[in-house]
Amino acid sequence: MPVFIHLANIIVEKATIKKKYQGGIKQFKIDYSFGEVKRHQEDDELFAIAFQNILDFEIGYLVEKGLDFDAVNTCSNDFAILLMHGNDSWKVDWLEHNAAFAWHKKCDPEQIKQAQEIGNSLMDDINAAF
Repeated sequence: MPVFIHLANIIVEKATIKKKYQGGIKQFKIDYSFGEVKRHQEDDELFAIAFQNILDFEIGYLVEKGLDFDAVNTCSNDFAILLMHGNDSWKVDWLEHNAAFAWHKKCDPEQIKQAQEIGNSLMDDINAAF
């Protein structure tokens, strides 16, 4: 299932973490405390690191661990910054989203359909579904 968009998120492809992040996926999950706490998420293709606000982002840490960031143009193709309601800081060609969820372009079409249906629902409908 696509990842839920929290207040502020860094979204990164698992393939990028595997290829570039020092220590790979195992170390990334340790560094960002994936496990019991459900703040950070993952699906088949993505990791989503959730923060309370944009000032909490750890771009420098991601760069230290091997990801690329263009400080002059304030962008990266290694990760994306996505804020609540689907506002992104820059576009990456591998990520799509609506106001509630983000997904990789290679995501299962049925999962995308479900995320789009939920994302297009009214809050009353979402609350009723829960």
